[in-house]
Amino acid sequence: MAPDLPSGQLGDTSVIIDLASSTGLPSIDPLMNVDEASQLVVDFLTEHVGPYGWTVARSADDRRVRLEVRDDVDTLDDEALRQHGPLVDLLGTMLSTVLASDLARLEEARLRGRAEMAADTDPMTGLLNRRGWARALEAEEGRYRRLGDPAVVILVDLDHLKEVNDGLGHVAGDVVIQSAAQVIEDCTRPYDYVARLGGDEFAVLAVDITESQAQDMVERMRAAFVRVDVPASIGLAPYTPDGGFTAAVTAADRAMYEDKQRRRAALR
Repeated sequence: MAPDLPSGQLGDTSVIIDLASSTGLPSIDPLMNVDEASQLVVDFLTEHVGPYGWTVARSADDRRVRLEVRDDVDTLDDEALRQHGPLVDLLGTMLSTVLASDLARLEEARLRGRAEMAADTDPMTGLLNRRGWARALEAEEGRYRRLGDPAVVILVDLDHLKEVNDGLGHVAGDVVIQSAAQVIEDCTRPYDYVARLGGDEFAVLAVDITESQAQDMVERMRAAFVRVDVPASIGLAPYTPDGGFTAAVTAADRAMYEDKQRRRAALR
């Protein structure tokens, strides 16, 4: 005679099970991940049908729970499966609910990630925009205050972009901006943060780098800007625990302005 099924229903976020039931059916919540839920099912079935010659296992590829006959069993007693059949069916339904919920959460996270990435990306260059730059600085601030690792902020300002826009049009100006973005990306490392702050302004957060190494990076940028005939002024400043990234950005901006003044004076 099959045991009484526990009372249960699907809610918006959980499966409500009467745990006082004599079956001891595990409570499976769709907010669990599939691996956790599958393990609950495996443990339950192993306890109830394992003694009758069945093995219970999870399949890694499709996440199904499988029942198989043990190799050492000659005569199979399937009474356990008949006795607990309704429970196995209920567990399967619950596990399917968890899987659907897990997949829905994954898709939601992907969509949210794409939206956040789009909101943080400059559409013309594919670099971080000002919002993405601010989020990057905020995210790294705590880590650098804790660990004290070296980092350098580099600011780049394109010279004469307004003249290009006024004389040749904004399409030509866009080409200059895209060329500059490519130069900066080529001269930085994949794990550095590179952003277009707007107009002709770019920023780099070079992580785990000394000021001397960052200076070498800047010199490579200068040479690359010359090769593509895009004049640019550049300033850098190291991160310090006392001032944080806010002070580093301010100092790099000041250094960039001084570089621009020197470049203008050299052309007179």
